[in-house]
Amino acid sequence: MSRLSGPELLSLKGELEKLIQQKFQAELGKRKSQRAKVNLRATCVIEREKEFFAKEYAAAIKEMSVNGLYFETEALVYKNDLLRISFRSPADGTMKMLDCVAVRINEAPNKKDAFQIAAMAVDQTRVKEYKEMLKTRTS
Repeated sequence: MSRLSGPELLSLKGELEKLIQQKFQAELGKRKSQRAKVNLRATCVIEREKEFFAKEYAAAIKEMSVNGLYFETEALVYKNDLLRISFRSPADGTMKMLDCVAVRINEAPNKKDAFQIAAMAVDQTRVKEYKEMLKTRTS
């Protein structure tokens, strides 16, 4: 068994990096970062319903990343809906709230009246703009 020398090792390292990047891009698709597989219970509030209803829906978060999440719920969510997802952090049990916008909705294949939703995190200014729009719309 022979050891690899400097140039051979660099060549092999470069080839491995290419393979890893190709696999990484194939798994991510259009996303920029990887998602961690989780199984968290959460509640979902839809901003467009808050004007008329004070209803929270049960949700199950399946995947999370730095800038988004993927979850299942029985709530009727439309594309571009603003959502507030709240869940308990598994690390210390504190309640976390995440404002996000629904970017992709699919029907869950194994459950009736359930939806799989991919959502992207948004900052508080987007939510404030939406609430201001509602106020000006009614006046």
